Amino acid sequence: MRIIADSFEVGGARDRVYAERLWTSVHALALDPQLVEVQIAAHHHFSVGEDHSKIIVIDGAHVHIGGANPHDNNPYDHPEHDAAFVFTGEVAQAALADFDYSWNRGNTELWRCERFDEDGRARDCDDGPTPPPTHRPEVADPDWDALGLPGDACVPMIYLGKRGSASLFTNRIDHPIGQGIVATLRSARGLIRLESPNLNDDAILEELVAALMRDPTVRVQIVVPPKRNESKTRLPGGGGTNESKRARLIGMITEAVMDLCDGETTCEAQRIKEPEIVGRIQYRWFPIEGDVPGAQHVKYFSVDGQLVIVGSANADTQSMNRARESSILVDDAWVTSHLDEMVFVPDFEISRIDPILDDGIVRPNATNER
Repeated sequence: MRIIADSFEVGGARDRVYAERLWTSVHALALDPQLVEVQIAAHHHFSVGEDHSKIIVIDGAHVHIGGANPHDNNPYDHPEHDAAFVFTGEVAQAALADFDYSWNRGNTELWRCERFDEDGRARDCDDGPTPPPTHRPEVADPDWDALGLPGDACVPMIYLGKRGSASLFTNRIDHPIGQGIVATLRSARGLIRLESPNLNDDAILEELVAALMRDPTVRVQIVVPPKRNESKTRLPGGGGTNESKRARLIGMITEAVMDLCDGETTCEAQRIKEPEIVGRIQYRWFPIEGDVPGAQHVKYFSVDGQLVIVGSANADTQSMNRARESSILVDDAWVTSHLDEMVFVPDFEISRIDPILDDGIVRPNATNER
């Protein structure tokens, strides 16, 4: 059992706190050390380069991936509204390789606790270098038949990872998650669905506008919460609040239409096309506002009922440009349509209609009846 916890800090004090808490929890499980070896590490950083990934890899065969953090944002008395997914198959091997990378990077340290007090709390914990990860043969090369996975099982999917950046000012998206989202949005021919705690990444906004301009049959459905993470998104480099970026989206549509006017202040294209494009956006506000219990924390992208991306990555500048992230892209109509119905559609239907970017009319098309 290997555990990595992200620690935002200066120095090692917070690493120690996390290590003691994790070792205390593991100690309470009374695991047989002859059967289970436990290693606990902390990734420490300052300001940027956080580890925002949330994955659990079981025996190299199953991966649990999603948005929920195992900390005080998600206990039972203060739950965030979130989603997680379990995949079995070769994609778990890719997740395991990503975990091994995280384990091996230079700013991750192994913590050992030598004793536990009478209440079971870990004491005398010290840090040191993480040893290279090793895996038992059945983990490195799972027996899929023994796990009940049919030999002809083939749902196309790919693991998308992203390393954290040490720069506060980077705006690059030349990484698997960024390119996966861009390629998925560019493939849209009917319906784009997006749900995120924050929608403020400029590249994603540009791709949404480009999809609407490119194809008159494309519609966009968006669910975001009002006033989410505002203390962070208002800061320099924070990307901007959901409210400000919703206004920016309208401005980007206007700018894109004006490019059709060849320098004229107004033209027939603007008069007709801008309302038509705006009419193909259904922008909705999740009913719980801010960072209170029940706050929206789902990360979800789907296109045309065929492609879906789930995992830890938000549609914001922190995820796209700075944090380490993990997501999975699935190319399958059955999987995508079922996840749409279980994850996106319920949130979309309970969310508040935006008076400008949503007329409340759900327009059916060839790829999705909603």
